[in-house]
Amino acid sequence: CVTQQFKICLALLIDTENIGYIGHNYSSVNTLMKHLVLGGARSGKSIFAGQIATASDLEIIYIATALIDDEEMRNRITIHQQRRPEHWALIEEPIQLGKILNEENAENKFILIDSLALWLTNLLYQKNETLLMKEHGSLVTAVERFRGELVIVSNENSLGLSPVNNLAQKYIDINGRDRKSTRLNSSH
Repeated sequence: CVTQQFKICLALLIDTENIGYIGHNYSSVNTLMKHLVLGGARSGKSIFAGQIATASDLEIIYIATALIDDEEMRNRITIHQQRRPEHWALIEEPIQLGKILNEENAENKFILIDSLALWLTNLLYQKNETLLMKEHGSLVTAVERFRGELVIVSNENSLGLSPVNNLAQKYIDINGRDRKSTRLNSSH
């Protein structure tokens, strides 16, 4: 999809062995872009985002937003850790993504944020609307100002998820706003 300012990179994937831009040859993409990788749960978004990062000659920093709250999440994090190259720097930050992007803002850096959806979940669990709005604004501003290459991974859940409660509805609403804000500042 192309809009006035950016392309959205969709990773709506079922077969993780055939990951790539839908209808796009990544080798022809200019560097120092901002990418938003969207897809369903376990669709290969992180693998795809990692492939984009690996194609870069920049210093790669992986920002993990997940918190370990049960054994399943511990297992998923372990899989991500095993898949990640050792030379990538790692920052674990569940809340303050804007702050980290500002601290790491340089043309020679490639930042991969995995994931916006977990970051939002972490904020919602804080049950602090002021914190939520502050961190959301901070992230949007940091993405606008970021000078390196940036890939943000997030779940696509607006294609049919019916909220079962107020928290689920709030998640869908804010996640949609976050993606819209991020897209407006993405170049790809």
